[in-house]
Amino acid sequence: MFYMTATKQNIIRVGIDGGDFYPKDEVKSGIQRLVNSFLNSLSAKKGTQKKWFYYFFNDKKIFNTTESIIYRNLPKRLFSSIFLPFRMLLDRTGIYLGFSGILSHLVRVFGKKSIVFIHDFGFYANPQYYRDPERMRWQTEYALYGADRIIVFSNYIRNQISSRFPKILQSKIIRIYPGADHLGKLKTTQPMKAKFFLYVGVIKAAKNIELLIEYFSEFLVQTDSKNIKLILIGSKEGAYFKKISQSHTYKKVCNNLIFLNDVTDKELVQYYLNCYAVLNVSHEEGFCYPVIEALHLGQQVIVNDIPLYQEFKHFFQSLHITNNRKSFVSFMQQAVKQITPPSKTIKSSFVWNKFTEELLQVIDKVTL
Repeated sequence: MFYMTATKQNIIRVGIDGGDFYPKDEVKSGIQRLVNSFLNSLSAKKGTQKKWFYYFFNDKKIFNTTESIIYRNLPKRLFSSIFLPFRMLLDRTGIYLGFSGILSHLVRVFGKKSIVFIHDFGFYANPQYYRDPERMRWQTEYALYGADRIIVFSNYIRNQISSRFPKILQSKIIRIYPGADHLGKLKTTQPMKAKFFLYVGVIKAAKNIELLIEYFSEFLVQTDSKNIKLILIGSKEGAYFKKISQSHTYKKVCNNLIFLNDVTDKELVQYYLNCYAVLNVSHEEGFCYPVIEALHLGQQVIVNDIPLYQEFKHFFQSLHITNNRKSFVSFMQQAVKQITPPSKTIKSSFVWNKFTEELLQVIDKVTL
């Protein structure tokens, strides 16, 4: 792209820490979706003449340098704390993008500018649902106070930072909505025979899967269609899955539950388009890609009443928010009666090109 001909005066070298995302792999989490979509839209972007991007990852795979991105393979052990900062120093990379919310101390010691992405504060509100909430807290607070800019994905999380950390300057906190249009180009009409509701996301305690199964069980009790399934797409946290699989409710409806670890984006679109509705009852969310993806495709989505969803309500008419079991099951019953699949993608503010453009503007301002 531009770094081959750019002069030393107008190059801005940007180092990207994408957590556990490896280029060209299938997306398996929200952070991976964020990084993958940003890299794709960055690669497709034309006309930007002063940025030079390095993507740091810790896998044995080798990726060729593209016109817009240089890939750096670093050791997994001490990846973020040691090897990434020193690689930035050697490459004369001046700006750090921390997509996973981590800011290395050495990045600051070496005088690098930093932009970190904060996803949510569930480990503050519900620490019992996380493996190491204490570590997550100090890592987050170090990043919040140390970064030059903080990117969040909802007004809700921006307000959370302001209330929890009033000493942080408001000008540092920037809300940018991620995109949801990455699945639109894969949209085709391929009806599935199965009748099902859908959950997409990691099977872990913070996602409140026990309650979701209880709601589904209550729905089955009240419906004549006992063959309706609940399909859950996402990787499982072993100990948590073992716990819920031993519950009475799980055993009662296990024949109606289908767990899928990995699906391609093309397959995911078909599950979105063919389900009665997408369901989510997480304890906390900072954005929730599956909910926005389904809404963007025109699908019905039923959720609990955490504050985030109230922010998104005015964007999507097919988002149904409820605060109790009875109304949640009622929405499920209504979704079954509405058998017409989504016919068109919804126009929305959640577009990856827009996200990338706004992030590039933040990068520009950090360099001033």
